[in-house]
Order: sequence, then C-alpha cells, then structure tokens
Amino acid sequence: MTTNDPDPTADTTARIAGITRLTRAQAVAALTLALDRQHLLPDPTQLHQLDTRTRQAAQEAAHQPHRDLDTLPAGTAPTLQATATGAVGSPGELARDTLAHLATTRPDLTATIDQAITLAISDHAADSLSAERLDPATLAIGALVLLALQTDVKLERGTTGGWRFAVHKKALSDASITKIITKLIATYTTSGK
Repeated sequence: MTTNDPDPTADTTARIAGITRLTRAQAVAALTLALDRQHLLPDPTQLHQLDTRTRQAAQEAAHQPHRDLDTLPAGTAPTLQATATGAVGSPGELARDTLAHLATTRPDLTATIDQAITLAISDHAADSLSAERLDPATLAIGALVLLALQTDVKLERGTTGGWRFAVHKKALSDASITKIITKLIATYTTSGK
C-alpha cells in the first residue's frame, strides 16, 4: 500500500462506527435498503412467511439448542440457550450487527451498505421503498437477517417437520455469526414477538 492508497481498515472502522450510531429505525431501514439494492427483498407476504419460519426455528433452538444447532462447536449451544432465555436482542441491534458483519466480511457490498445507510438517515428513505416495506413495525427482522446471511445461515425442515437453523461449519468459526444467531433467538423467544 502506498501513502496515496486508501486504508481499507480505516474505511471499515469508519463504516462500523457509522452503523453503531444508527437508531433502531435507521438500522432496520438500512438493512432493508441494502437487501432491496441486492434484489434480495421479497414481497411482504413472502417476508412474513420467512419471518414466521424464523420465529419457529428460534423457539425450537431456545428449547433444544443442542438438537437444532447441532453443528455448533462444543460449548456454544449452552451459551445460545442462556442468552436466548435471559437477554433480549432488539431489531435495531440485530440490524446493526448484521450490517457490521456484512461490512467486515463482504467488501463487495461496501458501496451498497454505504448507500443504504445514507438513504436510511436521510428524509428520502421513504421514497426509496414503499412506506409499508420500510416501516420498522411491519418489517420482519428475523427474515431480513436470514436474507442478509443466506450464504452462512439457512432455514431447513427438521425431522419432526418444524423449522431449524442450518449454519454452515465455516460460519461457525465467525463469532459475529454466533452473536447474530444468539440475538435472533433471544429476540423471538423473550420479546413476545
């Protein structure tokens, strides 16, 4: 790197700092806008269906993490269970954590994330998406998180017909993925969603 080259670490650090300053509504809007820019945001009905499945998987994981997250390394599942029954993740926290994860692991999305953040904090965010798709009260945060992390975490049918999280082994070594899944489980099992 020459003295004229931008420092990618400084860019990432500044991007993460900007993400952490987002309000709950701005973080959810930024995640929604980033997904929309990638053409990953389904119609509201499909988003709701995915969120319902995510809720079912989270509830199963909270009750039997060793079965539903059986690919987690030893010692991780009890942490997930303790967090899911004791700490509440919020939609804003989930959105911020997911954006931060994408910002650090997906350099191909930095321009998309930057644009989404800029739009989310501007008064023009409502013009970018319909009010129904952008309203944090109507958004399904679990579905948004799974759409954003679709290469690392998926939903699949369990042997009993219920939904469960399928986490790729490579993703399990990433502490931010485990943190996001933990907050996702906590959000759906302790907040009354």
